[in-house]
Amino acid sequence: MVDPRKISLACLSFTSVAGLLRGYRMILYQGTNGLILPYSGNTIQDTIFSNYTLFGIIFLILVPGVSMLSLYLFLARKRYAPYFMMAEGVFVTFLTMTYLLYNGYSWPILLVLPFCILVIVLGVIQTPREF
Repeated sequence: MVDPRKISLACLSFTSVAGLLRGYRMILYQGTNGLILPYSGNTIQDTIFSNYTLFGIIFLILVPGVSMLSLYLFLARKRYAPYFMMAEGVFVTFLTMTYLLYNGYSWPILLVLPFCILVIVLGVIQTPREF
């Protein structure tokens, strides 16, 4: 049987690295072709973010930050670590669905969306049964 804890650690590690890369690339490339999954030019200007820099900084702090915190809590064997993992999954799912809503379908969504759901499901599976 596969240990859900090991899968969770791998998923959280991947999420933190992917979040760091995504935030860094948003700051560095500013929506050019070097940015994987860019938002359309009108979409980013119609939001509170006037360009990719502020959005990239927020992305760089929130996604890897919550993921690394969840990873630390799993390694420290805290009882509430699965709740942080579920929050990370919901947050990343929200970002993915927002991208899908504003920019439409693209092939990486087929990889990212099931991964986000896997993170939520792994958090639910490992939630303490105290009720």
